[in-house]
Amino acid sequence: MNNKLSCYPARRPRVNEQRLLVIALWMAVCVLTCAPRAAAGDAPEWMRVLVSAPLQAHDEKTDAVLLYSEKNVIVISADKVKEQVREAYKILRPGGREYGIVGVPFNSHKKITRLRGWCIPAQGNVYEVKDKDAVEVSLPKIEGAELISDVKIKAIQIPESD
Repeated sequence: MNNKLSCYPARRPRVNEQRLLVIALWMAVCVLTCAPRAAAGDAPEWMRVLVSAPLQAHDEKTDAVLLYSEKNVIVISADKVKEQVREAYKILRPGGREYGIVGVPFNSHKKITRLRGWCIPAQGNVYEVKDKDAVEVSLPKIEGAELISDVKIKAIQIPESD
């Protein structure tokens, strides 16, 4: 596990394809309307440490800052790979709410074994969203996209992510 704290403004890769924008909007609508509220929980220690971490300089228009990012890939066999991803953002403005929605694409060849999220708002109440609170969204049929017709997204909305 990488114990170094990396702090830099959060940037999403630019995607110019209209199809992915439609998919993202569809997922956001489904998550916002279908996801149950999370219960109080206990965030992991690696995340609690980040609450008091100082932020590096950032633009006053920055909506969110990526505090931590880690990706571990374990090759189990020639056809089986396990991937663990951890990310933590500090949301600075209402425009950063999108970082409170987590969506992971999967299909018949890719299985999601666990999806969890936490929020530690300024008030200090910790909110936890577990795998049972996630929703699975089938992507809408897009003309010319027959090769990705079995792709779904498992998504959670982390509450209080303002």
